[in-house]
Amino acid sequence: MSEFKTPGVYVKENNASGNSVVEVPTAVPCFIGLTGKTVAGTASIIGKPVRISSMSDYTQYFGGPPLTPFTLEETDANGTDTDTELYVWDDGAKKGLKATYGALYTLYYQMVMFFANGGGTCYVASMGDYGDYDKTFADHYTDEAKEKLFDNIEKEAEITIIVVPEAVNCEGWARIYTDILTRLCSTGRLFTILDVPDAGDANHKGPVETFRDAVGNEGLQFAAAYYPWLQSSVLSENNLEDMMVWKDGYKTVPASLDGSLKEFVAAAFAKISKNTDSRGSAMDMLLSGEAVMKEKSTLHRAMLQSWPLYRSMAFKIRQRLNLLPPPKTAWVCVSTADLPRIYAWSFLLSA
Repeated sequence: MSEFKTPGVYVKENNASGNSVVEVPTAVPCFIGLTGKTVAGTASIIGKPVRISSMSDYTQYFGGPPLTPFTLEETDANGTDTDTELYVWDDGAKKGLKATYGALYTLYYQMVMFFANGGGTCYVASMGDYGDYDKTFADHYTDEAKEKLFDNIEKEAEITIIVVPEAVNCEGWARIYTDILTRLCSTGRLFTILDVPDAGDANHKGPVETFRDAVGNEGLQFAAAYYPWLQSSVLSENNLEDMMVWKDGYKTVPASLDGSLKEFVAAAFAKISKNTDSRGSAMDMLLSGEAVMKEKSTLHRAMLQSWPLYRSMAFKIRQRLNLLPPPKTAWVCVSTADLPRIYAWSFLLSA
């Protein structure tokens, strides 16, 4: 039966005689990743696919978005961006900002895009929570966790498509993909959508060639791959106020500031530092009360408006977080009857 997503009047005519074919969903994805919550009531839901139909369902079971800390500090050197560091530089002042960050979790944002673009019923399986933002999906993907997850997926007859959006962000992506291809997809009942890492290897091979060499040959007729990555618009600079934190817990005012902005920032730092530990992490705000949260929000907006270096860093962080593999909506909303016709798109696997 169709899902009614907007208010209105709907008419459904029932046949006088029973239908010979029962109407059932034919393309139901299972998204696998790390989530904010891993407990429903008192029971753990790690490794257990949960059926949902909206983002409200998702947040009810799995919590909100990740708040990966981007720890800021002033620097006298203009560095090069890496997988864990970002730099912005003011050539006139000879000062810059450095942001250090850990693991990035993207399942929440993939779910936002999935439902925003017409996605319906799906399953979500959590492999663990965000923790201290220092562990990747691969760290949670142990042999025991994998077997539990795969066994539970195979028990859900409604699931037809497997999506693991966070595997591509960790070093163990090839092993995860080959496990899915050989264990879940080789029988032909399940189809998987894979993402190509946005980098080559140490032998100077490009992303596509590196990916193709790593995934092997088994189960490829039941898989497709995406490339290149896209700049999405899920997050804006205003969404970063809980993520952009200062290394010393807001105790040292940036030396490159001056005038009224420096006075304002110094006053805000003084208020916040009394309620924050040395990490300055986003979780501390939940323990420090509404007043400190409001102070950090005001400080963030003020520096965005009045400090070009901070604004440039916010822009760069937003770009990093919004750089995602293409959303899966175009694939997971098709019927499995259409899969033979979309194999032509999986040229990365068949080449």
